[in-house]
Amino acid sequence: MITPKKSPPSSTLFFNPFPKYLQVRHIIERRLYSGYEIGDRIPTEQALCEEFGVSRETVREALRGLEQEGIIQRHRAKGTFFVRRPDTPVNQRLTGMVEDFTALHLDTYAKVLSAGVVKAADEAKLLYAPTEDLFLIERLRYFEDRPLVVHEAFLPVLLGERLMTWDLGNASIQGLIEQKLELTCIEERQQIEAMIADTRLAQLLDIPVGAPVLLVGRLHRLSDGSGMVMFRSYYRADRYYYTLNLARPSGRP
Repeated sequence: MITPKKSPPSSTLFFNPFPKYLQVRHIIERRLYSGYEIGDRIPTEQALCEEFGVSRETVREALRGLEQEGIIQRHRAKGTFFVRRPDTPVNQRLTGMVEDFTALHLDTYAKVLSAGVVKAADEAKLLYAPTEDLFLIERLRYFEDRPLVVHEAFLPVLLGERLMTWDLGNASIQGLIEQKLELTCIEERQQIEAMIADTRLAQLLDIPVGAPVLLVGRLHRLSDGSGMVMFRSYYRADRYYYTLNLARPSGRP
């Protein structure tokens, strides 16, 4: 008798374009560039672990890169100090998985714009839905009290109604599905495209009409076979960029 294999954790099912240690390093770089003077001492590894909610190894890996570039120096029993500004200005835009923004304790929250059953023929085809009825949750996410991204989540109706009973302001919808319902979101496809802001997007994101917007679409299959979930995120291009961290094949320079 063959025992069916369990679905692996969601983190192994798709390629995270920006590992957590790089996100932590990116945040520290932003802070050093704008809020520190040469010679200032930066927080300890333990303090950074507690602030970002990550392991000590993650923090050490983030600091290791800054030390190798000569931006910081670490002295045993004395601490870590800011010694040199980067050669080029630090990019002030965010990158990485939106799910990590809250996990890293960044100043971010989301406001629900609309939620309910919709007739969405095109989305239903992508989600292999037997009917055109889907549940749409639309949210506007802020970072540092400024609009960053408009999120759309298309879900099976029963799932959408259940999600609306929880607080969607400080959590990701995917995170709620996986943590509260113990379902794995298995990513099947991701699509990235450039577009320009129409009147509504421009108003929500506080940008001019026609300004560049980065659209990231992600299609997921639920591990219990109950259906598909699709996320569409419309990012301000001046506040976010998409990064691919390509692994170097072993044995190659």
